[in-house]
Amino acid sequence: MLIEMIGIEKVFKTGKVSAVSKILKGIDLTIEKGEMVAVKGSSGAGKSTLLHILGCLDRPTSGIYRLNGVDITNESSSNLSKIRNKRLGFVMQHFALVEDDNVLANVSVPLLFAKTPFSQVDALSMEKLRQLGIDHLAGQKVSKLSGGEKQRVAIARALVNNTDIILADEPTGALDQENSALIMDIFKKLNLLGTTIIIVTHEEFVANACERVITIADGKIA
Repeated sequence: MLIEMIGIEKVFKTGKVSAVSKILKGIDLTIEKGEMVAVKGSSGAGKSTLLHILGCLDRPTSGIYRLNGVDITNESSSNLSKIRNKRLGFVMQHFALVEDDNVLANVSVPLLFAKTPFSQVDALSMEKLRQLGIDHLAGQKVSKLSGGEKQRVAIARALVNNTDIILADEPTGALDQENSALIMDIFKKLNLLGTTIIIVTHEEFVANACERVITIADGKIA
């Protein structure tokens, strides 16, 4: 089992003294290695909160999170950071790229955090750009790219550490229909190569492209 969540709850404090809001309410979830899964639900249902916990960007208030059979619920922040950098790739709706840097520099960031030998960084980054057919853009500033090109750069960055899980939060939300289809085609090809992909989406065609759909309603899996 690649991912196993048992009784995951997430509570946030609100503005009022001692007032709390429970966002996730006992999530039980398993995801096998190599699955391509969509997470759907209305705004405020808890989709992004779940993705943040899956991606070790946030911790559950209670419950157990096992990654590849290892309980990481109470790991230190430094260990979670290492897990996040080595095993998890993130693709966001609005790309989360450094607009004033070039494509190669953006893709290289996870390698630098992983303390990859500097002599290898450019070659490893170029390998992922070639895989996605955008190696000719390596020297271009991100600010000069189209939305579809930016999202492919973001996917290359997500893959550059040979991560085995991609977490995508509305990855087609800022794209037109043609580029959305292109990005989903890339995800499907990566999934066929063995990458586990989890996509938060509200778009039916994205959900239909996945082999399993998880629906969250009011903090619970419906």
